[in-house]
Formats: sequence, C-alpha cells, structure tokens
Amino acid sequence: MDFFGGVKSGVLNTFNFTGRARRMEYWSHRIFIYVIILAFILIIGQIEQSLAIPSAFEAFTYLFMTFGSVLVGTSLFSISVRRLHDHDMSGFLLLLNIVPFAGFYLLYKNVSRGTKGPNRYGPDPLPPSKVETSVF
Repeated sequence: MDFFGGVKSGVLNTFNFTGRARRMEYWSHRIFIYVIILAFILIIGQIEQSLAIPSAFEAFTYLFMTFGSVLVGTSLFSISVRRLHDHDMSGFLLLLNIVPFAGFYLLYKNVSRGTKGPNRYGPDPLPPSKVETSVF
C-alpha cells in the first residue's frame, strides 16, 4: 500500500470501526488530513483578510468548520480505533489520552507493528509476502 492507497482506504472507512488498519494506512491518512486542515486554515485566513464585509463569510465558515470538524474527527477516531485493533486492543483504550503522559503508550502502539497473523478483530492486513519472518 502506498501513501495515496492509505489515504483512500482511510477515507473510505471513515465510518468503519471494525477491522484492522496498517501503519501506512494510519499515518498516510493522518498526514493527509493535517495537510488539508492546514491548507483550509491558510485559505480561509487569506479570504477573510481580503473581504470588506467578512460577517456573512464568517457565518458560512463557522458552519462549514462545524460539519468538517465532525467528519474529520470521526475519520481520525475510526482509524485510531482500527489501529488499536491491529494490536489486538480495544478502541476504548483511546480514553488513555485523557491521562497525562499515557498518550505516549498509544503513540508507541501507532508506530510499532501490529499483531502478526489473525486476531479477534480480523486477519492480518499485511499480505503474506510482507509479513516479517525471523531467521532465528
């Protein structure tokens, strides 16, 4: 899976909280979302500065940002749940983010390889040719 394959898979599975997500899918989707948010903020900032009457545009912007935030939040939440599923862990562990410094454990899980082979959340998302094998 390449970068855009991961983005596509993440977007298509926005409302899917079952199954597993590979590292590439997780990180490419997150990076893509953050780049889109940054671009949106920069464009909206430039438009608001150039308008003489920004109040009508501000109402539209806030409405758009509200719906966009719900959609983006759902997408990021679902891919995070599926990433934890790749480690054979419940999505409820995302609540660890509210505990100081416990989020580092989740960051570690997001950068490390998931459970090898099938687990209770589904088959291994890595193709058999990509599964790491040990020589020893």
